[in-house]
Amino acid sequence: MSLLTGHHTALSLSEKQQICLDFLETALQIPEGQFGFLNQTVAIQDGLLCGCVSYWQAPITDLFKQQTLASLIVHFGPLETAAILNNSEDLSYLVKAPTFHDLCIGHLAVEPSSRRQGIATSLLEHCSETATKLGKTKLVLDVMAENQAAIQAYVKFGFVQKSTSHPSEKGTNLGFLPHVHMQKTLV
Repeated sequence: MSLLTGHHTALSLSEKQQICLDFLETALQIPEGQFGFLNQTVAIQDGLLCGCVSYWQAPITDLFKQQTLASLIVHFGPLETAAILNNSEDLSYLVKAPTFHDLCIGHLAVEPSSRRQGIATSLLEHCSETATKLGKTKLVLDVMAENQAAIQAYVKFGFVQKSTSHPSEKGTNLGFLPHVHMQKTLV
């Protein structure tokens, strides 16, 4: 959320959340890119969306970059997108880009009422299967260090903590938090 709204210091948390939801609704209409529907997998239970995961791999193609940028510009316009890209520079100090052998899990979320029912495990298993089909040897991800419940879930699934990164002063001012880098070897 800080990536898209960290520069809006006068907005409330609910306003920032709505900006993010509105953006995702727009971005999911585009097939490619970080938020494109081809890079998302959803879990549906009893006809309701209960979880999702996004992932990508190196090398990040020009099409992936172009479609990510297009989704931002379509929704936010060029000036707001420039501010978001500026925020992204600070976020890049916290998250590690995937190597050629990695499938990078970008976002994983489970609806609160659906937690502790194996949804996250199913989504992670899907990522493992996808990685194996693509010839990748590791799953990698970055998670906020304060999100101990997620870290424990990842460890239970076989991830190990590799390192922790801390935001720059500007990143801290934008609301970025320390991130733990994790990986799971598949081979």
